[in-house]
Amino acid sequence: MRKNNILIILTLIPMMALSCRNESESKSGLTSPHFVTRGKIPQDTAQIELSRANKSGANELECHSSFESSFLGKTTQDLNSYHLQECLGVIIEQETDSGKYGVAQYSARVNDCRHGKSKITLEKFIRYFPDGKASFQIMDELTVNSNCPEKCYSTIYLKMLENGSKQFFLIEHEDNSKPILTKIYKMWEVNIVQKRFIESAIPKNFTCLNPNYADGI
Repeated sequence: MRKNNILIILTLIPMMALSCRNESESKSGLTSPHFVTRGKIPQDTAQIELSRANKSGANELECHSSFESSFLGKTTQDLNSYHLQECLGVIIEQETDSGKYGVAQYSARVNDCRHGKSKITLEKFIRYFPDGKASFQIMDELTVNSNCPEKCYSTIYLKMLENGSKQFFLIEHEDNSKPILTKIYKMWEVNIVQKRFIESAIPKNFTCLNPNYADGI
């Protein structure tokens, strides 16, 4: 990047790699200094386990019908009855006075994580259960349509200008299988103070590191 570019990338977080990672890849393989996957959460946090059932017939229709409704205000415990696929999810280690937050992606079917409709949610931690699991309440949601590699969703951690504060963003982009992403279609700030996704203008000549790029592979 040139010095006069509007954004300076500090770190690129392969948080979700959302639609662009293989669904069969283990969550425990995703690591980050700022985010932890739900398979590697700290001792004072607990893992959410959603049902992986993909039943046919009436149950599948019910699953799709439930997915089409809004998740706002629902808890991750409520979502268990929908039998959704949790594509990926993380706990955001940064905290506010109001508590802990996470970002997750859900779809009605496994394949929809990469090629189809899914929901990306901003979730607030609300309580633990005696069995060690936890529940989150959904504060905001984005309904997206993926078609990897043409349209993918990933997260980046950056700061605006040299004296700006670090922020967590979600981006819609084309995965070009190269170290640098150049086609960024949309970007949202994941604002845990306002508890919502805020769409942001894409700065001129904006590029960033590709979270899905693996050198030598």
